[in-house]
Amino acid sequence: MPEANINVWGYATGLFVFKDTPLKEVILKIEKSYPVLIEIDNSSIYNCRLTATFEDVTAENMLTLLAETLNLSVTQDGKNFTLKGLGCP
Repeated sequence: MPEANINVWGYATGLFVFKDTPLKEVILKIEKSYPVLIEIDNSSIYNCRLTATFEDVTAENMLTLLAETLNLSVTQDGKNFTLKGLGCP
């Protein structure tokens, strides 16, 4: 039986668990769960993968931690965020 995706209910539970998850999927999940728009300035950022657990954090805090983990920077303009950096090979 396939493993249930806990992130399906992340918007309601406030719990997000990512295990070697492609960053594109992480970004889509954040955008579905919070009223934010996330842009990237380098397509290599999508090559990054994330292993992390977030519980009861804001989109801003989640993106800040994600950026620190992946050696990226994040800027915010209202509900719009931009991830910048070299990305991953």
